[in-house]
Amino acid sequence: MLKNFKQFAGLARLAVLVALPAAASGGIVITEIHYHPPAADSNLEFIEIYNSDPAIQNLSGYRFTGGVQFTFPPGTFLEGGAYLVV
Repeated sequence: MLKNFKQFAGLARLAVLVALPAAASGGIVITEIHYHPPAADSNLEFIEIYNSDPAIQNLSGYRFTGGVQFTFPPGTFLEGGAYLVV
């Protein structure tokens, strides 16, 4: 249980560190982290992001590190007011 808490705490810190600067400037915000689903199927884990800016945002090269390893590939764009699930 403690191991899972430490992993969750790392993701929570990631969410705060990424979401706060984006929310202040109006842009990409982490809106949901679905971690450790009851079915124990890692395919059900996800991070949802939202573009709070009305303009399209280029996510190419943006990445999650520390607990989650993911880099958005070149050509990844998010329309204004749209959501994306990773």
